[in-house]
Amino acid sequence: MDYTKRVIEALQQCDGIEDYKLIIGLEPLSKDIVEYAYSLSAVFNQVEILHRPYIYGCGTNILHTLAVGFEQSDYVVNLEDDVVPHRDILKYFEWGADTYRDDKDIFTISGYNNPSDDFDKTVEPRSQQKLTLEDYPPHIVNRQCNFTPWGWATWKDRFDEMKTNWNPNSWDVHLQHNVVGERYEIYPLLSRTLNIGKEMGTHVSPHVQERSHYNPFWAGAYDNIYESEFEENIQAKKIGGIRGL
Repeated sequence: MDYTKRVIEALQQCDGIEDYKLIIGLEPLSKDIVEYAYSLSAVFNQVEILHRPYIYGCGTNILHTLAVGFEQSDYVVNLEDDVVPHRDILKYFEWGADTYRDDKDIFTISGYNNPSDDFDKTVEPRSQQKLTLEDYPPHIVNRQCNFTPWGWATWKDRFDEMKTNWNPNSWDVHLQHNVVGERYEIYPLLSRTLNIGKEMGTHVSPHVQERSHYNPFWAGAYDNIYESEFEENIQAKKIGGIRGL
């Protein structure tokens, strides 16, 4: 539950969160988690808890929770309980919604990036390294033919396509390889989410998470990072974007 509390505490600091409804797909993993989830009604302005009668599993729980969200809105943000958001992430997602709503080449808006190739692999841990913001301007985004599950948003018409092709087993990999096709996700050069799910992962070991998913170079690692307007890297767009990480 430490992961969940860290995510919720960060979500409370997100600019504009008071205008959002928090929909929680709550699985009965423990009494403490259930009690904590219900306590959030006193923290956020709008909370809807989808209390599952049994453990659905990650893929099924996400699908059913998204479906409820899209009954209420044309655009939904999905955040898992081990993905920490930066305080300007909602402004980023809102910008993405307005900018790419009618661009059918864009399938999702991702909050995550992990420039792991730019880290010195001989220096451990990576958390002691910092890359320059000159190379990763906080307001610049790129596109890539990929689907990244660690903090993302999409529109109802894209979700309708997802749900008819949903595979609850490795749902994200299935979307990437069987649904996205030649379409793109938009992602920030400087990540707006931090993947902290090192322990008790369903699909990856702590070693793999540390080496491949954990992204210490993100907006939260720097002081005074905050953007409300973003801009796509036009040069990257001209050459077709950057392939999956």
